[in-house]
Amino acid sequence: MQPKSLARRITSIKAFFRWLHQGGVLVIDPAEKVLQQSVISPLPQVLTPVEVEAVIATANKIRQDKKPDARPYALLLLLLSSGIKKGETLGLSQNHLDLENPSGPQFFVRYAAPRSRYKERKIALPMNGRLPIKNIWLNTNLENRFSLGPSPPGVFTGRFRKGCRFG
Repeated sequence: MQPKSLARRITSIKAFFRWLHQGGVLVIDPAEKVLQQSVISPLPQVLTPVEVEAVIATANKIRQDKKPDARPYALLLLLLSSGIKKGETLGLSQNHLDLENPSGPQFFVRYAAPRSRYKERKIALPMNGRLPIKNIWLNTNLENRFSLGPSPPGVFTGRFRKGCRFG
């Protein structure tokens, strides 16, 4: 078992027995003396420059295909240049784009949950991706084009292409 998984399990067990003890169900807390050590998370793996070029070339090929689809290319440029998380990307919608900003186009990362509001921020659109990202954003039919279900659709939700592999 990975150290991080073990630490999460120990934390859960300790919290459960502490709750039982505080609620009067148990006279003593059997997990009180179990040692809990913090675990350092490993750094995420990043793409090499060669891998970045390969994935951009593949997405560009899809963009110029017989049935062109610019969404993978725009999404890739957005992710690579802004560093936003995949969950944040899926939450983007048309009203998060600000094209009228005097310092240049930007988008807002927003959260529905009140406890996450402090994480909201604005990010400038990358120079190399402004046109494809802006075109995808503005030409999105929010009724059904990218929607997977009853939740409010975002700009980049849905399937781009079945079986699409980068590399």
